[in-house]
Amino acid sequence: MSITDLTMTDIAREHMREHGAPPEVVVSAPGVVTIMGADTEFSDGIAVGMATAQRMQVAVSRRTDNSLRFYSVLRNERKKTTIAGLRFRREDRWANHLKGVMIELARVGCPLKGTSVTIEGNVPQGIGLGCSTALGLAIALAVQELRSFELSVSQLIRCAHNAEVEFLGKPAGLLAFFVSYYAKPDTVVYIDARTLDYSHIPVRLNGARFHVTDVQIPVFPEDVEVVDRVQEMTDCVKALGNGKAGCALRDFSTDDLNEAMGTYSEVIRRHCMHIVAEIERVRETAAALRRRDPVQLGRLLLRSHSSLRDLYEASYPELDWLVKRSGETEGIYGAKMVGSTHSCCSLVLLDEAAHSAYTQRLEEYERIFGLTPDTFRCIPSAGVRVHRA
Repeated sequence: MSITDLTMTDIAREHMREHGAPPEVVVSAPGVVTIMGADTEFSDGIAVGMATAQRMQVAVSRRTDNSLRFYSVLRNERKKTTIAGLRFRREDRWANHLKGVMIELARVGCPLKGTSVTIEGNVPQGIGLGCSTALGLAIALAVQELRSFELSVSQLIRCAHNAEVEFLGKPAGLLAFFVSYYAKPDTVVYIDARTLDYSHIPVRLNGARFHVTDVQIPVFPEDVEVVDRVQEMTDCVKALGNGKAGCALRDFSTDDLNEAMGTYSEVIRRHCMHIVAEIERVRETAAALRRRDPVQLGRLLLRSHSSLRDLYEASYPELDWLVKRSGETEGIYGAKMVGSTHSCCSLVLLDEAAHSAYTQRLEEYERIFGLTPDTFRCIPSAGVRVHRA
């Protein structure tokens, strides 16, 4: 059975087969593509993101004992522990995501008891499309619903986020969790990292479509680099604001950065210049979406990628080649790197009539770099969903 063909009925059947009882709650949550502004979050920035059609699913049911049983359909693997034994264990790998969320739920008062858990999904892993974000949200909401425990959406999201940051030690941003939760079909989410205010913008681009391409570049751990980049932003803001509290890079302009040259290194200036310019591109992206203007949106994608490459130093030669060739192809409005520095893919905006031309570009890419890319249409989709038995 293909993973892309699995439905709620399938995961319910798998849960019954594994645990001997039907699931009482099934929750699904989508992956996320941040179209613009992913790197601005740690500077109180803004972003535009959309949920993907690919989703992670979690099925849960109560047990009569105090054990926690986790089953991954995709991996055909099983992990188990107890309420008292909830702790990080390297050998538990994927199950640590689930355990971390449960610990965070317990911290806010959710009563944990014996639970059987089955997970499944088709969100691509390792390329920055929010697989762990979707899984964290799905297990948090599933356990909350199973135990009839009342949490605000903000509390629920923070439980999933804290599990990533504190339990797993990953420098995860918060905005992707909000996008995955609040997304609506055929819209993007425009969200402010400072206030967490958000709004929905319809995606109606006169026949233009988003496609995501896994460029198959080997990924490496990124934790240290992300922490270093955040420290750069902090140091830059201190220099710009003379130590004034409450400031972030979003409060400054590119002119401010240029005027302060010499107070910090050129590398930091370039990195911060990308953040400041990207925040403005997010605003322009929202405006282009509201105007239903795929031409301007494509230009913004290309400008963002150039900034990621030249200022933020976050891209790769293989990805640069594909973005450049895409931008030179009739019917393709633009492309850029999405994901993160060490787990990335490309986002392309094209007319459906240009799909065959884009496929030819991918064939060239494979011949030149020896990497076989995988591409799929990215359809703005709904956020989390709860299904009770």
